[in-house]
Order: sequence, then C-alpha cells, then structure tokens
Amino acid sequence: MIRGLRRIAGMEAYDTIVDDMREITTDSADFEHIRKHNLLYVDKTMYAYELIRSEARRFFFLSRPRRYGKSLFCSTLHAIFDGRRDLFTGLHIAEHTDYELTP
Repeated sequence: MIRGLRRIAGMEAYDTIVDDMREITTDSADFEHIRKHNLLYVDKTMYAYELIRSEARRFFFLSRPRRYGKSLFCSTLHAIFDGRRDLFTGLHIAEHTDYELTP
C-alpha cells in the first residue's frame, strides 16, 4: 500500500527514506531475534550497564505498564551475562564492558 501511494505521489526522496527503514517488531521480546534479523531496536544497554554496575544491586523491581519492554530488557540482560558480544555490535554496552560480568 505504501509503495502504491509513493508512485502516485511521485515522491522519489521519500522512496529512499522508506526503503532504508528497518522493520518494527511488535510480537517479539527476544533480544537475539531482534538483533539477528536487523529489526529496529532502541538502544537501552546504557541502562543495563548502569544497573549492573550499581552499588546497591541486591534486588530490582521492574515496574512498567503492560507491553512496555520488561521481557525484552530481561532478554537483553540474559544476553549480556551470557557474553554474547556478537549481538551488541554498535550498542552502548559494547564499548563499556568486557563481558566478564557476574549477576
């Protein structure tokens, strides 16, 4: 449908922008799946790094509304502690950790 609208409107510059956009997933909370399939991911690894390095890290309660990324964040933490360097290329945490972390 979008392609048809672009052809009718004759918006060549818009064609380039849309063709470069990555797909947004709404049904996956699996960090590995999102990164391996080059889906859109908003880098929240800076928060994961701060959480991991926090001095007061005994218990954490992730209180967010439904469908707000809690499972994806936990999946991201799992990948960090598994040492999955390949998944973090270009993300904040890749530049700030040695992946020798312990929970």
